[in-house]
Amino acid sequence: MSEQHVDPNSGADAVASQGSDPSKIVTVHNRKGGVGKSVIARSLAEVWYQQGRQVFLIDMDSQRSSYREDHPFAKQKPPFPFEAATDPVKVKALLEKYADTHHIVIDTPGKLAKEYLFAMAVADMVVIPTKPTADDYEPTADVVNMIRATAREPAIMKMREGVPIQFRILMNMTDPRKANTEVFRQFYQKKGMPLFNTEIRDLVALSNIKMTGFPRPNTNAGANIRAFIR
Repeated sequence: MSEQHVDPNSGADAVASQGSDPSKIVTVHNRKGGVGKSVIARSLAEVWYQQGRQVFLIDMDSQRSSYREDHPFAKQKPPFPFEAATDPVKVKALLEKYADTHHIVIDTPGKLAKEYLFAMAVADMVVIPTKPTADDYEPTADVVNMIRATAREPAIMKMREGVPIQFRILMNMTDPRKANTEVFRQFYQKKGMPLFNTEIRDLVALSNIKMTGFPRPNTNAGANIRAFIR
């Protein structure tokens, strides 16, 4: 797959174009909070569900960022099955229970801890959302380095039968009017870190997904996410 930059809405490197079944299990992770992990995780699940696919969402964040029934604003319940599970043992059990599901999306908190290594080790694709800012570089690089180190561990190699952990950095909350996105994109590329060509723009409709539900297909926000997974 080419890693060159293309139009943000082209979807040339969509999540579903990484291999034979690259989007069976997708883990969304970055150790930094506020980069839009839960919005990306829920958006992926929402689009796949709208496309008639069977979807299951696992929320490993103890704050229940993807959905909380008791939250005063986040009341848009996902239309697909979902469950909170912070324990890797429970996550493993859920993966086995929903093994026949087309797509399983795992949302993780903004932490760099061993329990989240499992979520990345079992993934067909790890999406690493990051904003195009200086503060986001080190946390993002930490996740990349952790994935690469984890992939070399004998137990992980055995579990994955020698298949490398696939991952890409996703430039999130971008503003096409600013040049900083391209600056950071080139910087990550020079560091040898793979990126998705598609960028997710900083759109209110996406940030409000837990309040108002997923944007309609004919909106900019809806089209942007669909381009990412096309």
